Amino acid sequence: MTGADIPLPGGHRLPREAVEFRAARAGGPGGQHVNTSATKVELRVRIDDLPYDASEKARLRERLGGRIGADDALRVTASNERSQLQNRAQAERRLATLIGAALLVDRPRRPTAPSAAERRRRREEKARQSERKRARRPITGSEE
Repeated sequence: MTGADIPLPGGHRLPREAVEFRAARAGGPGGQHVNTSATKVELRVRIDDLPYDASEKARLRERLGGRIGADDALRVTASNERSQLQNRAQAERRLATLIGAALLVDRPRRPTAPSAAERRRRREEKARQSERKRARRPITGSEE
């Protein structure tokens, strides 16, 4: 696993030297083995080390703020597998997926106006509601 770059969305590649991996003991499957092996993997990469321009890095900071620590490092964990190597690969895939989703630019919303039929239905409903409430009022001498 060492040496090769990590593929990222947009055709970019992240050098493995820019990524810090930490292993820890994980809960979950494994029986007695789980208490003795550090299979959970935490991947950390500084936002400034990512191969994106300033506007894309700003978008990443905005959208992934909860996963970015005070040291400006994006943190991804994986602990589903029993093998540290598999968890490491899964953390790399999650990193690419997270970055890809965060970099998507939302289409601008085009405001739409209600159709003529919708405006007519609304007016009719308002008239029905008004009549319903008017009918609930007590009858006075001037309304006879």
